[in-house]
Amino acid sequence: MLKISEFARIGHVSTQTLRYYAAEGLLCPDVVDPVTGYRFYAPEKIETLHRIQTYKNAGFSLEEIKELLSCDVPRQDVMISRKREEIHRSMKNLRGQLSRLESLSSRKKPLELRDIFTKDAAFEDHPEVLGIWELCGRLTVPADAPFPDYTAPLEASQQEDVFERLVFLQGGTPWWRFCWSRGVLYWISDMPRGLLPNPYRVWETERGRYMTVRYYTTASINRFADPIWLLYRQTKHVALSEEESHLFVDETNLPTVPDPDVIGTWESVALTWDPDTFTRQEIPKSRTDLWILELTFTAENTCIRRVTKDDRAVDWILSYTRYDSPDAEGQGAILNPGMRLAETYRLRDVDGIVFLFVQHKSGDYIYGGRKPIWYVFRRAAV
Repeated sequence: MLKISEFARIGHVSTQTLRYYAAEGLLCPDVVDPVTGYRFYAPEKIETLHRIQTYKNAGFSLEEIKELLSCDVPRQDVMISRKREEIHRSMKNLRGQLSRLESLSSRKKPLELRDIFTKDAAFEDHPEVLGIWELCGRLTVPADAPFPDYTAPLEASQQEDVFERLVFLQGGTPWWRFCWSRGVLYWISDMPRGLLPNPYRVWETERGRYMTVRYYTTASINRFADPIWLLYRQTKHVALSEEESHLFVDETNLPTVPDPDVIGTWESVALTWDPDTFTRQEIPKSRTDLWILELTFTAENTCIRRVTKDDRAVDWILSYTRYDSPDAEGQGAILNPGMRLAETYRLRDVDGIVFLFVQHKSGDYIYGGRKPIWYVFRRAAV
């Protein structure tokens, strides 16, 4: 038997929740000490608790959950089907309400996204912009002001989606999330698909070459805020290749050493900035923003990375190695020679469950030099 506190910890709920479920007749303790009032639960009731939480997260009321727990499978199927139809009706009504609110909003921009985005952009050369540009800051002028020059008042930019470094490649070749043509820096967007134009102007000064950009942040794309003005300074005027534009690259020519501790399939469950402080409470009940779905390690030093691409699963074939040095940052690394990346991995026991933490070195790391986030994996059920 498990004490109520132990049962709550294993089931990731509070003891107050368990007492509430007992009062509602959903999940009663198996034993209640008549003297102390302490409650005890059989370990197998964890499955019932998980069912209750699953039904609750799916939108069922407590009365409906009580019936779902006691009825047969055909009746459960009927109730689930009805709940699905109910949610579809609610979504339709909410979309209608949202559309009406959009039409009433005083912050609505005069242009819709379909008018702002373009599918194709004819390239016009501008040799002066080739090379590397570093952010000076945000120009404190109104969004609808005439194009400011480099002498406008300046402040530090607080937006996370403003890039400290831009690289203009020859021929408007895409770099990270951008491509360009004379007078326009395009943000390459997936949702919606197209190119978002950010107009720029170049200023020649005695102190060097500057660029002012009318920049659409994520908030302004979603029409929650106005575009902002940014100032960049050219620090290197040179025609770089895409590979030469990488800020960070890793050593990938490493001897491949098998790692029996990680062989098998691991499914992604969360993201974290710090594996050392990660707790099981940080694992969401569900999430759809995990690009990497799972990893499979073999004894032949192959790592199969399954990712989401265009709403379908795609496998990338990489390699991995276990580090021999005790001074290494982690236990090993997944190697991607094509991108010149070595993504460190490490194992850690968290409350009796072994998790695999793997660095994810995206464009933020390769081009922006930012600290990589870690994917959190749990062994897939056999």
